[in-house]
Amino acid sequence: TELDNISSNPDFWSSENTKDVLEEIKNLKSIVNKYSELDDRVKLLKEMINKPIEMFNSFLFHLVIYRYKNGFGGVIIKLNHVMGDGYTLGLILYEVLGYYSKKIKYIFPFSYKKYIKKEEEYPYSRKSGEDKIFWESIFEKGVPDIAYIPSKKTKFSYSKANKITFDIDDDIVKKVKKFCKKNGISNTTFYMSVFAIYIHKRTNLTNFFLSTANRNRMKLREMLTTGMMTKTAYFVVNIKNEPFVDFTKDMRLFLKSCYEHMNYIYNYNKEIFKKYHDNRKVPSKVFLSYQDVNINTERMNIKFEIEGDNNVGTYGFDVIPIHVFEYRGKVKIIYDYLSEQYTKSEINDINNSVIKIIEEVCEDKNILVNDIKI
Repeated sequence: TELDNISSNPDFWSSENTKDVLEEIKNLKSIVNKYSELDDRVKLLKEMINKPIEMFNSFLFHLVIYRYKNGFGGVIIKLNHVMGDGYTLGLILYEVLGYYSKKIKYIFPFSYKKYIKKEEEYPYSRKSGEDKIFWESIFEKGVPDIAYIPSKKTKFSYSKANKITFDIDDDIVKKVKKFCKKNGISNTTFYMSVFAIYIHKRTNLTNFFLSTANRNRMKLREMLTTGMMTKTAYFVVNIKNEPFVDFTKDMRLFLKSCYEHMNYIYNYNKEIFKKYHDNRKVPSKVFLSYQDVNINTERMNIKFEIEGDNNVGTYGFDVIPIHVFEYRGKVKIIYDYLSEQYTKSEINDINNSVIKIIEEVCEDKNILVNDIKI
């Protein structure tokens, strides 16, 4: 009913942008909570996913509002990663549900152009000079190696990729949370530490770069601005034979320091590597991210569910992105990989080894790094 009232209001359609954005309202034949592979909602979703976004001839997003016969419905949003990410979708969700529940009357609009201008000023800022000094001090001690996960293949296509998702056992998730709470570290630091140990065990590297996603906004005004909210942050891992719990605390310090100075290595990594006669294309071939997407639904007083997915993200790169997602207490680990570089069996073995490490360190937090087995 509200959709009818809004869409019949002449003022609503007065903006040319609104006409373009609100492309269509779909009335579906199926009823709410009766989902199957043949459901009209699923068909609509597949139709949207399989329709490419024209980069230069259209908006970089596609929006469809649908409604069931009984009045319930939903929204499907598809966007290109160039213009936004998961955080952007969170802002959209916050604003839409805020208006819908009447909890929010007005959202202050902030311009992404202002944020871009700030980024353009970075090379000439004092902060840029401080960041440069930090990374040069790291490199003078020895250029960190490239983190990688070995595979049996040496030649493979960069255009064929796949992804596999593993659901982590609830008991293991509880053990991880207990470990983190007891030892005062974040879930992010824990999973980063585990994967760092795994890479060390597979490669024997002791000083190497890993990459991860980090927020690129600091102030409230910037936090309420849409657009890409993440940058690739590179951090240095130093492995020594110490208790695992101490290693996680070292990792926390590594992460903090590298996050504070990430802009320089993000913008000038080729230049700084070239200075030290290293011609690598990327600092690390392993990208790790931990994303807690838990949402407090009670604040909006609206019952809703969220479904989301991303395409494989490693086309054209010899990099394996690993995403740890937590939602409503459930944890998934998603591996993106070049399908000719790794077999499904190899990815399964990687995950099994990671789970084994998690179980070992949760059982004995003081286990020495050298004694951890995969």
